[in-house]
Amino acid sequence: MIEKIMEPFNGPERKEGKNSDPAGVDGIKTPKVDSQLSAIYQNAPLIMMLVDAEGRIKKVNRFAAEFAGRSESEMIGLHTGKALRCSRALDKHSENCFGPYCTECPIRGTIKDTLETERSHYQVQANPTLIIEGREQELTFLLSTTSLQIDGESMVLVTILDITQRKAAQEALRESEERYRGIVETAEEGIATHDPDGTITYVNQRMANMLGYSREEIIGRSSLDFVYDNEERQAVIRARESLKEEGSFSKERKLRRKDGSVLWTLAKVTPQRDGAGNFLGYLAMHTDITERKHAEEKLLESEERFRVTFKRAGIGMAIVDLDGRIIDSNKALQKMLGFSRSELAEMTFPDITHPDDLQEDMRLAQELFAGKRNYYRIEKRYFRKDGQVLWGQLAASFVRNQSGEPQFGIGMLEDITERKQAEAKQALLTDILRVHNRGGNLHSLTAETLRLIRVRTGFDSVGLRLRQGEDCPYFEHNGFSEEFLNEENFLCAKDGNGAIVRDAQGHTVLECTCGLVLSGRTVPGMSCFTEGGSFWTNISSELLSLPRESDPRFNPRNQCIHKGYQSVGLFPVRAGQEIIGLLQLNDRREGMFTPDLITFYESLAQNIGLAFQRAAAEEALWDLNEKLELQVTERTKLAESRAKQLARLTSELSLAEERERRRLAEVLHEHLQQLLVGVRLNLDALSSHVYGEKKPALDTALQLICDSIHTSRSITAELSPPILYQAGLVSGLKWLSRWKQEKYGFTVDLQVEPENIPLKEDMIVILFRSVRELLLNAVKHSGVNSAKVSLSKNGSDCLRIVVSDAGKGFNPNQIWEISEKQNGFGLFSIRERLEFLGGRLEIESAPGKGASFTLIAPVEKVQVVRKPSLSQN
Repeated sequence: MIEKIMEPFNGPERKEGKNSDPAGVDGIKTPKVDSQLSAIYQNAPLIMMLVDAEGRIKKVNRFAAEFAGRSESEMIGLHTGKALRCSRALDKHSENCFGPYCTECPIRGTIKDTLETERSHYQVQANPTLIIEGREQELTFLLSTTSLQIDGESMVLVTILDITQRKAAQEALRESEERYRGIVETAEEGIATHDPDGTITYVNQRMANMLGYSREEIIGRSSLDFVYDNEERQAVIRARESLKEEGSFSKERKLRRKDGSVLWTLAKVTPQRDGAGNFLGYLAMHTDITERKHAEEKLLESEERFRVTFKRAGIGMAIVDLDGRIIDSNKALQKMLGFSRSELAEMTFPDITHPDDLQEDMRLAQELFAGKRNYYRIEKRYFRKDGQVLWGQLAASFVRNQSGEPQFGIGMLEDITERKQAEAKQALLTDILRVHNRGGNLHSLTAETLRLIRVRTGFDSVGLRLRQGEDCPYFEHNGFSEEFLNEENFLCAKDGNGAIVRDAQGHTVLECTCGLVLSGRTVPGMSCFTEGGSFWTNISSELLSLPRESDPRFNPRNQCIHKGYQSVGLFPVRAGQEIIGLLQLNDRREGMFTPDLITFYESLAQNIGLAFQRAAAEEALWDLNEKLELQVTERTKLAESRAKQLARLTSELSLAEERERRRLAEVLHEHLQQLLVGVRLNLDALSSHVYGEKKPALDTALQLICDSIHTSRSITAELSPPILYQAGLVSGLKWLSRWKQEKYGFTVDLQVEPENIPLKEDMIVILFRSVRELLLNAVKHSGVNSAKVSLSKNGSDCLRIVVSDAGKGFNPNQIWEISEKQNGFGLFSIRERLEFLGGRLEIESAPGKGASFTLIAPVEKVQVVRKPSLSQN
């Protein structure tokens, strides 16, 4: 309640401040003690009354009671006019205590307006006529009102300052003012005179210009009206009170111009007294120092911004001297490193820097000190108070004086540990994948994987157990001592007779924590086990205090603890759902694990399991592939051998067929045709002796004989043209060209160069039959009545025959499929027989583009025998 009542004394800027914050500006609380506020309220030299909604007094201070000549209790419940003995209020209606002139009274009107609108008023002048010592006196009041809500009830705090004596003093000062007006009006300083309560009685033109008001707008107002803020207001009030007892003083004052801007002055204030020493007011001479203060404020603002930024920054900040000692640090840095401000003040930055990063950091700092660079950035490691390593990105610079000499250093540190851990995790996974993709035997892959894990994570020792039979010894390890391996390599529990211990289901019982993880018998309810079946601890020695009945392990050996390993992590390696091994990470330092890292190491173990699955599958596939390759090789050799046999048989069959054709042709030529010719000759001789009706029959028989001879010759030519064997391939092709013309009306353009080409007999037969087959296809399918056959040498050891036409053409891929399904001497047969004899068939064609068939055949090499010269003879 006291705080509410005192609100009007916070200055003119708070006269609308019924909701003002008593805690102060920016959350900084102003010390207020109820007893002190109560004392101020009671002893303030002004009338203070708390009035309710009906205008009745609820509370008054001592000064108000003394002024009214009543006791405080007497004033409670009275209306203000009656309480103050207003002459007009006393001429009143008996119930409301308001006289006929109260409606015009500024005191009543101001209180009423505040009650109705909750609007505060400040120093409203009123001139009431009060009954003092039995007679009426007109006084001058400055009235202020503030609306309050106290215990849910609307009230008004009324403060009244009696300035009657000040008005009288103003008259006296006005006389003195005239004497000095000429001097004051021409002064460079702004000059103002004030009565004892601070009301401005005079200003010179310079002062008016400085404030941006006219003189008339300034005179008569309180000097507090031109003070910039409440703090300055309180300072002016205190200074004004001190003038009554003390002498002159000089103070910097922060004033407000008419346009709202700040006016800074150096105020030289001198008290004014009469001959009797009575305080009449004071004279203030103001020198405009606004420009200087603005410059100072900018500097202070800059310093304040730095101070606030330094204090509240979300990144760590430190100030270091030229020797690297930490002068100051912010809370972010202290929290980041775990040291207090005082602890850091005893350190230098090398004290908290990782030794592997110190040399580079010192080099950059020396270049910065020497002015070779303006700042530098570096990613480096720091030691926290708890021994953990923190990755930070440091930005460092020096503050220099006007001469460029370094004064102190500023470092800004951003915690990038999570980012570096993520990068390290990704790099480790990438390297492991690269190793696994490179391939190799499982031992070399595992050894390289464990080496990478140890290097990347910094663990003292890493190992991988794999199931072998009923036990699970170390498959590979890195960092464990031989003594540790000898004691921990095998996990099978054994009884007194050395026999393996088994559970009720017949499974092998594995000892210690490794056995729990490998058996899948972890306890998810315990904080050291995860839902994924892993075990981890940052302080393994705590397990020694675990009660035996609460220990889920079978025969715990605690060798990791005895060897000094505080951080221990065991992560199951699975192949599908089956646990096939265990990844073990040990370190003698505490706190090597976090929940995020545990999740990462579990995924790492899972990847290792997948890699083992793949490696095992690849190894099995490799063995199978070798077997298949061996079988394929054997089958291929057998197929090739059979293919060669088939090709040889095909060629031999073709030659046998040709020999049979030739034999039949010879039989037809040598026997049948000779017999037919003999018959025809006899019939010709008989024809001259036959007449009459038997003559036609004889002629018919003679014609049939002639036709038989012709047919016999055609069959002989088609079976095996004799000219082919008598004169060779070229003559055979010439005969073939004429025969196609005669039989089908199909023109063959034969081009031969050279004509004498040595060929084996079987090659001549194959080439002839191939050309005849190709020409027959052209007759049937090309849609044209001509073709071209060219024969030439292709180098020194090959013969090239091209059969081409300008007909319909075809798709070579489809023609092979059709040819393979056909019987007889088709394209497939031509190709196979040529390839068996060392030649080949080439086809070029497309629908609508004609067709070209090229036969390439090896030429028989002919040895040239030189005749001896005469000299040799």
